[in-house]
Amino acid sequence: MKRLFSLLLVIVCALALCPNLQAQACANWNNWKLAGTYSMSGSGFVDLSKLNPALPAGMVPYTFVGVADKDGTGNSSGFVYLNFGGMVVRAEITNGKQQVNADCTVQDTFTITIKDLGLSLPGTRIFVITPGRDSLVLEGIMVGTGPGTILHRITMKRIDSGV
Repeated sequence: MKRLFSLLLVIVCALALCPNLQAQACANWNNWKLAGTYSMSGSGFVDLSKLNPALPAGMVPYTFVGVADKDGTGNSSGFVYLNFGGMVVRAEITNGKQQVNADCTVQDTFTITIKDLGLSLPGTRIFVITPGRDSLVLEGIMVGTGPGTILHRITMKRIDSGV
């Protein structure tokens, strides 16, 4: 009984010392609160031949870094540099539309254009809003990506609130 009480006491004390472990008031989030400039990065795998038949077949790792601007009215744009197994290209992100949901998720649709590969593809991302002490972070995954693409994770961190 003493061990159980001691364990519970340690857990209660640990939770009391963790100010970031608090419930979010998700109903208060909207596009305006997400306004700003974000750095973003992510990684996954892609079969380039599914995007362009002239490219070699087989899954290769890819990573990206970039910047996105969210205007506070549900629109966004930006750019990324993608590394497809050693081949680096720049892509423009346009026509971004976001919807903030009551469960602290954000659905983001966009068009990504990679001029070097002659591609323009639609995309959809789902993010979870994770406000921190110093910055707002959106953790997400791609949904229904193009053929041959598997993206595991995306992180967007607000670097300027724009307001």
